[in-house]
Amino acid sequence: MKWFKAGGLALILLAVGVAATWAADLPVRKAQAVPQVVQESWAGMYFGIHGGMNLGAFNPIFGSGEDATRVNFDDNSAIVGGHIGYYGQLGGFVIGPEIGIQYMGFKAKKEVPAVVDDGPTVATLQQKVDWMAYAGANVGVLFGEYILASVGGGVAWAHQKGEVVDVTALSPFNTTASLTGWYVRAGLEYKLSQRVRLGVDYKHVDFGDVQPVLGIDPKNMRFDQITGRISFSL
Repeated sequence: MKWFKAGGLALILLAVGVAATWAADLPVRKAQAVPQVVQESWAGMYFGIHGGMNLGAFNPIFGSGEDATRVNFDDNSAIVGGHIGYYGQLGGFVIGPEIGIQYMGFKAKKEVPAVVDDGPTVATLQQKVDWMAYAGANVGVLFGEYILASVGGGVAWAHQKGEVVDVTALSPFNTTASLTGWYVRAGLEYKLSQRVRLGVDYKHVDFGDVQPVLGIDPKNMRFDQITGRISFSL
């Protein structure tokens, strides 16, 4: 009986040893690394260019009384400019300042009846806005990681020149002025890559009452702008 027990114990020990040896020879599977998810960020400084159409609205009154004439200086013109700004991000929200400047090319002419010492005549009036600059702040909401919808507003400046360029019996004359007003905007941006963003933007700009040329009463000058833009983050 003792021999039987001893033999059984030996067989058990042998089986354990064989199992251990077999397990040691099995290939060891390495733990697979968990892929790291990189969160796209909109935070930081950016700069870019923009261009599109300027839809102007400016309808001053020339003359007074029964001889007064409303002058339609509405003008659709191309615009091109640049911008620079900064976004701070908190979760799905961004906020930050932006400044920009643009060449507007706003230029409109209108022939109107005029009265001079020699009697009735026709005057050619011209209105120009050379450039506009703006400074304000934007706030936006992220839809996913790549689309940003934002609104904003601030202060706008522009340089305008009103001229009488042709009138019988009178020498041409002009007036110039630096304009200060306000703007509001709304836009969408798409992050093409971590460094490049494409967008579309709408601005409404209002400069209040503006004196175009001598003999014309001040009238509200405002613009609606639709632009496409490309921005590069730093």
